[in-house]
Amino acid sequence: MIKNVLLKDAHGITWIDIEAPTVSDLEIVAESYGLHKTAVADCLQPTHLPKFEQFDKTTFLIARSYDVSNLKDGETVQELTNKIALFVGPDFLITIHRSPQAYLTSLKASWELKAQKKVNVAHILNDVLNGVLGTFAVPLDHCDERLSKLEKAAFASRGKFPFRDGYGLLRKTSVMKRMLWMNLDVIRHLPQIPDQSRTFFQDLNEEGQRQLVLIDELVDSVRSVINLAVAMAGQRTNEASLKTNEVMRILTLFSLMFLPLNFVAGVFGMNFDRLPWLKEDWGFSASIAVMATLVVVILAGFRFKGWLKNSDI
Repeated sequence: MIKNVLLKDAHGITWIDIEAPTVSDLEIVAESYGLHKTAVADCLQPTHLPKFEQFDKTTFLIARSYDVSNLKDGETVQELTNKIALFVGPDFLITIHRSPQAYLTSLKASWELKAQKKVNVAHILNDVLNGVLGTFAVPLDHCDERLSKLEKAAFASRGKFPFRDGYGLLRKTSVMKRMLWMNLDVIRHLPQIPDQSRTFFQDLNEEGQRQLVLIDELVDSVRSVINLAVAMAGQRTNEASLKTNEVMRILTLFSLMFLPLNFVAGVFGMNFDRLPWLKEDWGFSASIAVMATLVVVILAGFRFKGWLKNSDI
């Protein structure tokens, strides 16, 4: 669908917006404004990454905005972002996109209501690209909130760390970082457009750099939290293993202590007529004394070896 947002007779420039473009729509506009064929072909590729191309009298650029209707995790550029292609000429601007985009709809309505007669193409281009960067603001805050939850989960004494959410956030922020970096690369080429001031897009460049720094910190923080969670999970496993080993050590010591007692009791419990001390009045007391002596000797040996001390766990 082709829409004339601004007309040259009324505003000095023409702004044409094409939503859900077809081949015939692009052919009509390309013939009217002398657009390059390869650039027109790029407009029909939904997965095309941001780029900047300078032709004789026309500048072609592609940017990608965040799909604000989707705050869920995604693994691909197409799942998380929307493409917008722009042709910039001395007195015209053509914006091409496949689906409605809130920032662009608001921008078109705003420019249609302006009463000023003469409009600079650079002003509209700056507003469009500023809107593109603005779509990343809410997702950045959303990712920062999710990062805070992951940090709390990593330091929680109980409960499992949501590794699936962590890796989902890492993939999402990585895609956002790549798109912001490529958008910023396009913005840095804007001063190459003929008849445009090199300082006009400075604020746009600074905003792009600010968002890139934020997303870069987010990616590093998410990766650090995941690594921390893995390390702490390993530490908890080691602590549990040490506690288990300590219990087994104590049980082993008691087993060693009762082993000779079982031997003595087994010997004197055999059904033979001739056993030492069997018919003596003091036989039972003597056997108990032998077993007590064995316990004392074994405990003394354990103490001498240092096996009765608590292990540091």
